[in-house]
Amino acid sequence: MPNSEKPEIETWVLKLKEIVEVPDKDTILVGHSVGCQAILRYLETLHPTSRVGGVVFIAPWLTLSNLESDEEWRVADPWLNTPIREAEVIVEHGKGHFTSDDGVEKLESFLNAILKIK
Repeated sequence: MPNSEKPEIETWVLKLKEIVEVPDKDTILVGHSVGCQAILRYLETLHPTSRVGGVVFIAPWLTLSNLESDEEWRVADPWLNTPIREAEVIVEHGKGHFTSDDGVEKLESFLNAILKIK
């Protein structure tokens, strides 16, 4: 995604529109971290009759508490404080940010979620 160190909602949503082009029942969107919010915000821009096959999010950026600098808060603020319409969220505890540093080497729940969609 463009400018991943300082992600911006509009830029990322436009990039998703460019990549996906015409979503359909075979479109499965997968996001990690702030990319999850980008997908939700992209979905909000679609025509009400548009459909995708499904979405799977890993370690979504829905709340943050460990930002260290004012710059990090400036980048995060629009993502955290611009409302998202209702979405169903399933939480897996004890996996950190789903990275190898957190001891996560396999994502069976992720694979199962995708297989369930298909």
